[in-house]
Amino acid sequence: MFHITPAMLASWAADNEPKATAADIAAAEAALGVKLPDDYKEFISRHGFVMFGRDSEERNLFSYVIEDRGQRETRQRGVSFLLELDKAVGNYRYMTSTEDPEDDSRPMIPEGYLPIASDAGHGRLLLDIAANPGQVWFWPQSEWRWGMEDNRALGFVAESFEAFINGLRPYPL
Repeated sequence: MFHITPAMLASWAADNEPKATAADIAAAEAALGVKLPDDYKEFISRHGFVMFGRDSEERNLFSYVIEDRGQRETRQRGVSFLLELDKAVGNYRYMTSTEDPEDDSRPMIPEGYLPIASDAGHGRLLLDIAANPGQVWFWPQSEWRWGMEDNRALGFVAESFEAFINGLRPYPL
C-alpha cells in the first residue's frame, strides 16, 4: 500500500499530469516484451506521471547504495518527475542501444533496466524488468559507455516501486 501524504496528493492533483491508460501500459509491455510490476502500473494509472518535491514538505529525497571499486557508499538524491511510458520506452531503447559501435557513450545502462524517472540533472531511476523485476535502481549519469571509466555501477534504491515511493523524504530546509 502506498503511503502518500495529503500534501503530495494535493500537489499532484493541482499539476494534473497525465495518467497511464490500460492501452498505454499494454503498448509499453508489448514494446519491451515484459510485464511491468503491478505496483508501478497501479501508481501511474491512479496518480499519473507526477512531479516530486512540489508539495509543502518538498518530499522528493531518496537514498541509494552504490558499490564501485571496492567502496560501498550510501548517497541521497532528489527525484524530479516520472517519465511517461512512451518516453520511458524511448529512453530504454536509446540508452541500451548498441547499433553504432563507434558511439563511445552507448550503451549507457545495462539491458533490463527501464528508465522511469529523472533527477534534477541527467540521472535516471531505473526499474529492473529482468533479473529482479520491480527493484528500483539509480544511474548517476555518465558520459561513458556502460562498463567503462566511471560508468560501472548502479545504486540500489528499493526492493519495489512501492517501497521507493513510501521511502521518499522531505528535502531538508
